[in-house]
Amino acid sequence: MNNEWDALAREPSGQAALTQAPRPWGGLPRSPTPPALDLSLLPPVLRDMAVAVADSVGASRELAAVVGLGAGSACITGRVFVQLKPDWKEPGWAFLLVVAKPGEGKTPSFNHLVNPLLDWQTAQNGARRIQVEQSNAQRAMLEAEKAKAIKKGDKEAVRLAVQALAEQEQVFEVGRFVRGNTTPEAFVQLMSENRGAVAQLDDEGDLFDMLQGRYQEIPDLSPWLQGYSGGSSVELRRRSGSLFAENAAVSVLALTQPVVLENVLTNSRMAGKGFLGRFLVCSPEPPDTFVRHKPDIPESAKLAYQKALARLLAMPEMVLTLEDAAREVFLDFEEEIFDKRRGEWAALETLGVCGKLAGNAARLAAILCAWADEKIVSAARMRDAVALARWFAEHMFRLYGEQNTVSRQAQDVLTLLQKRGEGCVLEWTLTDTLRKRKGFDKEGFERALCELEVRGYVQRDEVKGGGRPMKYIYLHPELMQERGEIL
Repeated sequence: MNNEWDALAREPSGQAALTQAPRPWGGLPRSPTPPALDLSLLPPVLRDMAVAVADSVGASRELAAVVGLGAGSACITGRVFVQLKPDWKEPGWAFLLVVAKPGEGKTPSFNHLVNPLLDWQTAQNGARRIQVEQSNAQRAMLEAEKAKAIKKGDKEAVRLAVQALAEQEQVFEVGRFVRGNTTPEAFVQLMSENRGAVAQLDDEGDLFDMLQGRYQEIPDLSPWLQGYSGGSSVELRRRSGSLFAENAAVSVLALTQPVVLENVLTNSRMAGKGFLGRFLVCSPEPPDTFVRHKPDIPESAKLAYQKALARLLAMPEMVLTLEDAAREVFLDFEEEIFDKRRGEWAALETLGVCGKLAGNAARLAAILCAWADEKIVSAARMRDAVALARWFAEHMFRLYGEQNTVSRQAQDVLTLLQKRGEGCVLEWTLTDTLRKRKGFDKEGFERALCELEVRGYVQRDEVKGGGRPMKYIYLHPELMQERGEIL
């Protein structure tokens, strides 16, 4: 640490430090081992296929299980809901993210469990190719007639052409499933062509690269944010005209590497919009033993899985209701979240995870019911869903607070805060001094603070007064004694 930082560490804030952080402090994550998933929570048809796939490709059974949950979620996107209360109808699809290192079986598991959906879509489009071509040809003819009438100034002919275009029932290709990433514009177009419902299936992490602006300017997140909630309309306004889709419904199954998650965690824009808080995230441990002769996937498991997928793909729109006992299980989980978000899960609160977790448990219940071909959510099924949600929460708590992967910038800021020996500091006290340092990057400083906040190391608060709002940074009490070392 250079002299400027040492001086800053000794510099008084110039303001009376506030003693009360805006939220109760939770404990800092300390265990490097994630909890194990009880596979008995899954309906037999999904459990058997996930186990068979994992054992065949040498992947974690938990990884394969979550991919299978994502496949079921993709099938029912836009068509299955859960009625939790008279005024609360939760969508039955989810945003799922699996974090795994290269070589841990992400793509092979994805290919076995998700590719059947893509194959079904290809077959559907092959069968309707002639109808799509005829529809496009008819529409092109009407557009030509309209253009000709406009050129001639024939208002009646223009009116008739516009009317014919409006009345034509256009046939589109099936685009319910999208592999990899796509632009927001193309995504909304697909939504409009598929009655609002699209499932994004990504086994390479390209979606997050795109959403962070790696390939183009920073994109509009609204199609995904509104599609998660379901039922609303999406409109993207562009100079060339607006793109519009009704009944937005989007599910996501993404598999990516730890470095991609780190980039998302330090992206203040994505964290600020609560985008990551919508995801159920896990990082399963890979198998700890080598199997020389890996078994083939039994044909019986394949056939049962494919039949179940066909049934899910054909499901009509429906609203699942809860048994009274299931409702009590759900309310108990809401209470549990309320208590933990003020304590041990406080680190998850910053990203909005806790606020979405009860709803995500209901979504998991819908997915489990779909796999099990159940039309009512029983107490047993809700308990299974809650256990799954709790498993995801524990994984997210570990991932978002994992100490050894904290960035260098965040470590520097944390060390500085610890050297001050105070529980609270004004943000401008840091930035004013840091601006004098060569290479100071305001955006990098903001990312570092965001990362520390996400991990539960600091809290930020803004106090409004007569003049400029005072922005405070609070250091976790457990870190006051650490003196520059991550726990």
